[in-house]
Amino acid sequence: MEIASANVVFEHGFEAATVEEIETIRSVRLVYAEKMLMNVEATVKQLNKRGAKDDQGQSFSVETVRAELSERVKMLRSRLEQSNVIFADEIELYVDILKGKE
Repeated sequence: MEIASANVVFEHGFEAATVEEIETIRSVRLVYAEKMLMNVEATVKQLNKRGAKDDQGQSFSVETVRAELSERVKMLRSRLEQSNVIFADEIELYVDILKGKE
């Protein structure tokens, strides 16, 4: 059986402070993704130095990392334009950050 990906959208009220904090996290993620993209060769060098592998078990290439970071930057910019939409991965990250504050 093949598993498909789908979007689930629902209305939920969030406190204004929570939405602002998630927006801040988006902004920080965008800044770091842009820095990594600007220094993609150094990023790849660090990934490979740490022994990180791609889905095929290979060392990362500059082209692959550049493409992935470019997509991430586009996604984060798009999310910053949609402050009224919060994505599940952002909620998970936000909760993880809050857990780290404990």
